[in-house]
Amino acid sequence: MSITCHERLTVTLRFLATSRSYEDLKYSTIISPQSMCYLIAEICKAIYNILNIEYIQLPSWALNKIIPPSGTGSYFYNYKGKHSMVLMAIANVNYEFIMCDFGTNGRISEGGVLENTKK
Repeated sequence: MSITCHERLTVTLRFLATSRSYEDLKYSTIISPQSMCYLIAEICKAIYNILNIEYIQLPSWALNKIIPPSGTGSYFYNYKGKHSMVLMAIANVNYEFIMCDFGTNGRISEGGVLENTKK
């Protein structure tokens, strides 16, 4: 027996909306977890391919120029020769910011940024 398009979309949307496991979803959909694994990936790829051009675009990183504090010289220069600062934020599962840090110079590595955040 084949799985209809309606059933494929339903199980995919239910999986994405509830984060329930394949094992749990098999009872409400009568689709095996092995099939769900393949179907959900296939439907997500199809949704992405249809929506990505108009609705799912990468953010533009063309930010305004950073004006460094006076007297800092080349401290805020990054490898591209522009002034930059790092904004690091951590959010919880409710999409609420629980920590924000701004001001580390842009030439510092990720490890250096994390080290500066501890201070």
